[in-house]
Amino acid sequence: MASSQQWLFVLESTYTVEHNVQAITKANFLALNPSRAAILKIVDSKNHVSQHTFWIHSRSMSAAVQLLDDMSIIKTADIYCSKDPIVTIYVRNSDDESPNISRAVSHATTLNLRRQVSGQVQIPEVIVRPPRRNTSSSLDIISQEPVRSLAVEDQVILDLGKGKQETYSKEYLLGWIGAEMRKGVRITDIVVESIDNQGKIRKVLLTSEIWITSLIRGPWKGSFVPLFQEGQAKIIEKNAALDNLKKDPRFELAAKLFIRDLKTFGSDPKAQDRLMRTGSKFYLGEPYFSKDGVEMIKKLPVGQNTLAEELDKLWDKKTKTGANDEICASHDLAPLYGAALGIDWKTLRSDTKALMDITNLSLEGEKKPQKSLKKSMSRVFNTMTRGKKPDDPGEGKSSG
Repeated sequence: MASSQQWLFVLESTYTVEHNVQAITKANFLALNPSRAAILKIVDSKNHVSQHTFWIHSRSMSAAVQLLDDMSIIKTADIYCSKDPIVTIYVRNSDDESPNISRAVSHATTLNLRRQVSGQVQIPEVIVRPPRRNTSSSLDIISQEPVRSLAVEDQVILDLGKGKQETYSKEYLLGWIGAEMRKGVRITDIVVESIDNQGKIRKVLLTSEIWITSLIRGPWKGSFVPLFQEGQAKIIEKNAALDNLKKDPRFELAAKLFIRDLKTFGSDPKAQDRLMRTGSKFYLGEPYFSKDGVEMIKKLPVGQNTLAEELDKLWDKKTKTGANDEICASHDLAPLYGAALGIDWKTLRSDTKALMDITNLSLEGEKKPQKSLKKSMSRVFNTMTRGKKPDDPGEGKSSG
């Protein structure tokens, strides 16, 4: 798809009939060293980049996303458009409205030109959405005051689809999203909360559609675009690393079994057996992962750090409190590994097929006899291991 993907470049305006439509493959665009200046050359504009805004849209996207710098062009396309046959780049004057808010004067003409270029492939259209108004009766999570009583510039309205919306304080959203990102949560897996006028908590998942249609457009977008771009970069970095690990055909099932075993350590003797056979205090190793795989996994990003750095932080934290024998496989390690490997336990435990597949997975050495485990194995480290480095092999014991 990458080499044959068609890219359409549309120069348009909401107040003049000026327009230009050009089409090249993604491969040819990449050869031009993709940038906003290169896009202007393609649409035959002599203006400076600062005189225009640039937007990207494809069939998989619910709204056009503004490209604020050159790096965001390919990053955004790789995340949202990789499976789409056509990607459209809109170029508008800097004082024009967003394609999400208004049609260009030349819309009908350029649409016809795009259809001629695309042949039998359907051209994706940007859905024009009117500006939203605050109709929320919710309370602010931070101040416990009605959100509508906040200054307009301190409110953020999220379009939840099907005519529904919710309003939050900008302070809450920025603080919560930042905190979740530092913990390693993907920007599209973050859940925010609001309180209705009866005191009931309402939760909303910040899907890619909400990011695109709500957070990075509107008067508050300047505060959220940097978080969106950082989140995109993290997604690309992690996806590239995981794709490398997935070259081992057994990796995905082994990783899911690994998370499942950590979560069920306290109740499943077979899970205990497999984890103890790793010979690693943090259970990274065979029979789940090869030595090379372990080194790659340790380098996976988790928040602002690597997994290895987060494991060291966990060890140091427990050591300082005198609780380095109380690292729990289920509560301490499973969430950390889940964030690194991109595996959500709540989703996995409800996936009957995945659980069946990992139950049938045959790991190396699975049938080797093992000594029975004592009930006292309720913690990662017994008191004899206090003070030793977490990368010393074979000395830890754990529980869920």
